[in-house]
Amino acid sequence: MTRPHSKLLREAQSPVKSADRRNTRKQRPRLLLIAVDLGDERVETGSPQPKQLKIAPNAHIYWGKWQKGHSMLSSLQTSESMTIRERLEIASHGSVQVYDGAMALKLTELGFSVEEIYRFVAPRRTLARRNANGEPLTVEENDGALRIVRIAEMAKRIFGDGAVAFDWLRKPNRGMDGIAPIDLLESETGARLVEQALHQIDHGIYV
Repeated sequence: MTRPHSKLLREAQSPVKSADRRNTRKQRPRLLLIAVDLGDERVETGSPQPKQLKIAPNAHIYWGKWQKGHSMLSSLQTSESMTIRERLEIASHGSVQVYDGAMALKLTELGFSVEEIYRFVAPRRTLARRNANGEPLTVEENDGALRIVRIAEMAKRIFGDGAVAFDWLRKPNRGMDGIAPIDLLESETGARLVEQALHQIDHGIYV
């Protein structure tokens, strides 16, 4: 629904009604306000599910949380002011897996050794600290965890056996001039090369 900009500004600067605050506390949505800047007009919603909005091309998106004693506009933020973790959470609708130290160490259950976890995710002391403090991994560390999980699951699916999959990952590969596929997993580019090789195997071309 669109409204004249001046009228919307007056409404946005008005305090949130007490009844609205009570409903907000009951529902506890993560995102309470989405405003889309369309130039002369704005579209606003109190919906906690921004993915239901139909947003015009090239619109500037703002978001914020209801805050007691603050107007809507004072709590608005642009995506440029968010951290990358906040952007990922919003853009994925919370579907991105975020690991903490304990969860990262449990990746050994997929077939990785503890030393490989330290190598591809985070060093021993860093993971020990995250585990002791219950801290989530950084975005970079989390990317490393997601990367090795993706490759391990793909290899297991293609080979049909976890032991065979990890045997292939750890052995020098003639198609890679003697480089073991697992040694490429320190970077996303390397992981793409491993995926390419696995796709070839999946199509009957053993490398």
